[in-house]
Amino acid sequence: MAEASVIGPTVTVVGILESSGDVTIQGTVRGDIQAKGNVTISARGRMEGNLHASEATLYGYLEGSIRADKVVLCASCNVKGEVVHARIVIEEGAKFEGNCRPSLGPTP
Repeated sequence: MAEASVIGPTVTVVGILESSGDVTIQGTVRGDIQAKGNVTISARGRMEGNLHASEATLYGYLEGSIRADKVVLCASCNVKGEVVHARIVIEEGAKFEGNCRPSLGPTP
């Protein structure tokens, strides 16, 4: 089993981030994330790009698209873009501007 990776609060990643495990974003990602595990964007985390994961949990900011089997938009998040999901949870207080639609199958 792959270990979890953390992008710390002082780190900015530019480009494509690929992971076979879980990823937590506390800093900034400008580009795409492809993860076979779960991706969490912390309250101070920021992402500008496309996120593909088994599960995506957002506390922070994302501008782009999300494609995951399960998406959780927490009360503190701010999401702008398209969300494609098998299951979705949107907490009261979450800011979401964009489109949302169910996927037709598992996330590749």
